[in-house]
Amino acid sequence: MPARVWRVPCTKTADVNDKPFEVPLCDYLVALLTRLQAQRLHERFVFPMGENAMRNCLRKIVPGALTVHGFRAWVDEKTHVHPDVAETCLSHRIVGDDVEIAYRRSTMLDKRRQLLTAWADYALDGDPAAKVIPLRA
Repeated sequence: MPARVWRVPCTKTADVNDKPFEVPLCDYLVALLTRLQAQRLHERFVFPMGENAMRNCLRKIVPGALTVHGFRAWVDEKTHVHPDVAETCLSHRIVGDDVEIAYRRSTMLDKRRQLLTAWADYALDGDPAAKVIPLRA
């Protein structure tokens, strides 16, 4: 079985060993990538790159005032997940002093996979009470 992990070579959290940042892929994304590969519906890169890439991608899908923000608020309001897990999902450094950070060696891969799966379910199903636009195939 494939690792179901996307390894990003350069991120804000890259450590002194220049290890790639690992993004756990949920079942939905693995299925989507498999379909894209089978149908060759992708260009050279599957994921957009560059500054404001996600925002620009969303604007192509649904013109208007869309934002890529909302993940942190959703985590705070709808889950019991520790904020460090969410920040790690976003490839942000965990806040703390040098000693605290030195003891945090875990990548939290399983916890992040669970959180990102829940986020994908939420984003795909939408929430009538929220201004979430479901992205359908």
